[in-house]
Amino acid sequence: GMVDFCGDGEHALMTSSVGRETTALTKVKLSDGSTTEVIAFNDKADCGGIMLDEDTKEVRAVSFNYARTERTFFDEELKGHFDRLEGMGPDKAEVSLVSKTRDEATWVVSFRRDDGPTEYSLYDTASHKLTPLFVSQPALSDYKFAHMEDVRIQA
Repeated sequence: GMVDFCGDGEHALMTSSVGRETTALTKVKLSDGSTTEVIAFNDKADCGGIMLDEDTKEVRAVSFNYARTERTFFDEELKGHFDRLEGMGPDKAEVSLVSKTRDEATWVVSFRRDDGPTEYSLYDTASHKLTPLFVSQPALSDYKFAHMEDVRIQA
């Protein structure tokens, strides 16, 4: 499926499963439909979230969700922010970028947990300060839940 046009106006970013079992992020030449590059893929999971630079349309990160969300980063600064956030949130929480200001100075991030409610915070990218906003279901904070375990059944 179509993701976005590339900054050069001659290519598009698309997800495709042609020749594979899972979808990959590909770069396709608009004039003839040929795939010029396979940007990211995972043999176990389809291509999920794709983060692009809003101005240049360059790929910044691609996520895949097999047992947990895994990301392939193409932007080291972005990777640094996600690594930092993973250390700031609840143990074993999956970090997601929910929203951001146009200049990317402030992000709304979520910390999704398998053993409790999702927590939302503001993240200042310059100071690396995290400010809690709210918890999705605060009544669940009083309970202890077991961690989820992925179960794989051979077909």
